[in-house]
Amino acid sequence: MREKTWTVLVCLLASVAISHAQQRSLPENLSYWLTRGGPAGVVPAPFEGGRTLRIDQGADLLLQVCLHDPRNWAQDPVLFRLAHQRPLSTISCRELTTPSLHMVFYPQPDGSRQARVHFDLHGPRNPAGHLSEVLRNRLTNGRTLEYDVYRSLIEHNPADTQEAPPPRYDFSAHLHDYLHQTFGAGAIAGSLFSSVAVSLVSRSPDWGEGRERYVDHFGAAVAARTLRQSIEFGAGALLQQDEHFSPSSATGIKARLKSALYRSFFVPGREGDEFAFPRVAAAVGTGWAVHEYHPFRRGNLNPWVQTGEVLSGYVARSFWHEFGPDISFRLRELRERKHRAAPAADPGP
Repeated sequence: MREKTWTVLVCLLASVAISHAQQRSLPENLSYWLTRGGPAGVVPAPFEGGRTLRIDQGADLLLQVCLHDPRNWAQDPVLFRLAHQRPLSTISCRELTTPSLHMVFYPQPDGSRQARVHFDLHGPRNPAGHLSEVLRNRLTNGRTLEYDVYRSLIEHNPADTQEAPPPRYDFSAHLHDYLHQTFGAGAIAGSLFSSVAVSLVSRSPDWGEGRERYVDHFGAAVAARTLRQSIEFGAGALLQQDEHFSPSSATGIKARLKSALYRSFFVPGREGDEFAFPRVAAAVGTGWAVHEYHPFRRGNLNPWVQTGEVLSGYVARSFWHEFGPDISFRLRELRERKHRAAPAADPGP
């Protein structure tokens, strides 16, 4: 049962990771590039996958741009064409921008040239960045993520005043938040407070008696939080998804309630809202892990109850981020009102 459960979780995580890995396509990015002032009349062929896209119409227009516009394009020397097929007979150019459209022209039997294009994240003015990109893709059999290309196209296009760049995933900041929320003083204090509160309310014999009950509750709280945060961090890093809660800009209590509930399970993503799979993975994974291994408790635990508790915690945090500032403001306002209404102390004779 244990192996089957974890196998299902891993398969779910892998399937979602694959579905989120590429939110943009090469034809979409080329179409966007053409709308920024590319040559008119360029029509790509149907995309067949792979790292490059064949140009169906307008290859001659791109070739003329490559050969006669040195201010915006740089021709690749033979050394840089060694990675291409037939390097001695091809012509290739890279755009002098970031990101850089890379065009390669292959000779055909009728004397024409077939054009194939792709995007590099770094242009010829950044050879070190481009070399690292090429080596990473070659050594891992990977490819440049088209979402990163799209984001860079927007960031380096000052004419796009109406379109904000999609959020950039920051692994270092994510790791810092994970360590702080898992092992920080506030997190440990929160586990201590909750374990004391539960120990005072619950008298279940499954948690021992006397001092042992407090110790077991505290150990279980720390272990569950560490496991939940670790699963959420790992899944979020794999999917490059930011799990922070954020208040809505909605007005009206009903709209804000709906938004808080919605934000419990959906987060802002690269091209719209994305399902918060790391939270669900953390809830299910923690529930089943605690069910299989629970040294701090004598009796068995229902894994789905534990899963529900973790999910309820996410919902509560979402509602707090939505209404917490209002509650804090009202409490502060109430304290100030009581302070102003209090009679002044008698200074005496």
